[in-house]
Amino acid sequence: MQLHSITQWKNAGYEVHVLDKCMDAPGFNCANAYSNIDIIDTAAIINYARENKIDAIIAVNDAGAVPAADASEALGLKGVSPQTARLSTDKGLMRETWKLKALSQPKFIIVNSSELIKQAITDLGFPVIIKPCLNWGSKGVASVMKYDDIEFAIEFTLKNDRNGRFIIEELIQGTEMTYEGLVKDGHVQILSRSDKVHQQHQHFNVAMELNYPPAISEKLITLADILVVDAAKALNIINGALHCELMVNETGAYLVEMASRPGGGHIFGQIVEAQCGVPMPLSLAKIFLNEEVDITPQFQKGVSYRFFSPPHGVFHGVEGIEEAALMKGVIDLGFSMAPGTIVDDFSGDADRPGYLVTVAETRQGAIDTANKVVNALNFKANNIL
Repeated sequence: MQLHSITQWKNAGYEVHVLDKCMDAPGFNCANAYSNIDIIDTAAIINYARENKIDAIIAVNDAGAVPAADASEALGLKGVSPQTARLSTDKGLMRETWKLKALSQPKFIIVNSSELIKQAITDLGFPVIIKPCLNWGSKGVASVMKYDDIEFAIEFTLKNDRNGRFIIEELIQGTEMTYEGLVKDGHVQILSRSDKVHQQHQHFNVAMELNYPPAISEKLITLADILVVDAAKALNIINGALHCELMVNETGAYLVEMASRPGGGHIFGQIVEAQCGVPMPLSLAKIFLNEEVDITPQFQKGVSYRFFSPPHGVFHGVEGIEEAALMKGVIDLGFSMAPGTIVDDFSGDADRPGYLVTVAETRQGAIDTANKVVNALNFKANNIL
């Protein structure tokens, strides 16, 4: 999903190096150079960057955010500060920082044991969300609607723990929004906004659709815009990208989390540019390289970002992918699931087996195109009795 970003940097005249622990990472095929380095290995990143005279290090996911920041500081390169990277990857530190600034967010309690999780649920009352302080891609995030959900949620969260700390927070009802932005010398520029549609599940909050721009009132968008800018300033994002998620309802806007790196999947490389005209990978590189760049949105088009969910059961195949990819308005479409896979509900973002990105002049036009594509596909599966 980063091939477009790599190509954009190369076409602009930059020498692009890609690091990935996977031996066959697709980005290796289009980069100028690459190395099988784990992106959490800060020392290896520093050595590689020094040997290859790298001028900027860009993290495209949470796992690489702290190592990229640490390496950039060690090498004297412009980037996100190590403190900001840590505040924007550890959800507990993030919430505590926003609390000090009195920013709007759910009530929360941070604990370090399963026994204290139960006590925190009692203190906050139902419904709540449990999540590890450190993880990403919705791993370990579970809703607790009633007493009978507690044991399952705790077990699921503990399995996805990375640092022994957990957040229990009130579940805010409403619409979840996402924000994409760039920050240059402390100026926060909001680029794109969406609203989310989640998988219908009593525990797992996995997004299945993002639609741009959001179907939210101007009053709430203005309120959310101010909150996002204040949240970024509280985390001290001076130069870089931001990806923010928040809830809105009739009572206001509430911060969910914010990353000091670009949004995942196709958001960074393709969706933002298609939606507002700003080439986000190129613009972020220019910010880190102290080059002139205009990050002002040029327009607001409609984009629909879908994730496929085959019927439950034993998956056998899908027909119509190649033809659907050629439909007007389709930016990208992909599907990867081996025949024989048993399909169940998704517990995290990585479980989603396929994606679709469509663009049109309006939000509804992009949604209509996405619906047309989905209806053209034929998933084949057997139910498990």
